[in-house]
Amino acid sequence: MREQNGFTLLELLIGLAITGIILAVTTSLFTTTLFSSTDINSRNDLISEVQLAQQVIAGRTNDAIYVYPVGSVLTLNTSGASTLNTLITPSSQTWKVGTQPFLAMILPPSVPTADCQGATPSTGIVTAGCYRFFAYYPMLRSALLSSTLVDVPKADANNASQWVIMEYRQNMFSGGVAWSPGAVLSSDSVKTLSSAPTYYMGGVGRILADYIQPSLANVKFDVAAPAGITPGRVSITLTGQRFRVASTQSSLIGPQTVNVYPRNWNP
Repeated sequence: MREQNGFTLLELLIGLAITGIILAVTTSLFTTTLFSSTDINSRNDLISEVQLAQQVIAGRTNDAIYVYPVGSVLTLNTSGASTLNTLITPSSQTWKVGTQPFLAMILPPSVPTADCQGATPSTGIVTAGCYRFFAYYPMLRSALLSSTLVDVPKADANNASQWVIMEYRQNMFSGGVAWSPGAVLSSDSVKTLSSAPTYYMGGVGRILADYIQPSLANVKFDVAAPAGITPGRVSITLTGQRFRVASTQSSLIGPQTVNVYPRNWNP
């Protein structure tokens, strides 16, 4: 009888077992590489998010003629989801510099020689000559997601408790009058606008940075007012954090701090 070549059942089983091990190792390596690549991309996105936000805030602060000092209490609006202080209970539209991570400032007109005819630009209304109010503050992602605002973050169940950094802006014009520091900028009552808060009210907050760690220790705006020959200083500290799986496997960037010495903020 002619001898037949082939594999025995035992040899086939051993071969299948070895193939299975190789496939398992290959799949594990592929999955690990994929997750590593995802983590790297997530970290890079967070780095860009945090650095861009700090650059924008630092640029505004550097041009400010006045930065609201610690203890200043400002009510941005009478209502509206984009200016709601979700860090206090009950939530309100009022913020306090130094108590919450809140930064507010007044900038000169974008075109000093232009006119200021209204709070918002429209046909025939010139606003380039208006003094400008800016504020920066964190909000819960979930609070914005549940609002009817146009500018809301993307739904992300793993990061509902994270913060976003908002930028609020408003041209300082109210009741038919354009605000101007004039010759009395050194007066605290004029600086804080305690007698005319409506000049900076009526604006809307927009998202400047997403996926910010909800931490009062790692998200801060520290303001040191100028005193004598010592210039004013603003420290901007942000920390980015994004979870890939709820409460685990997060990408963390920071805390990163940038110090700014506003060139137009005089004692």
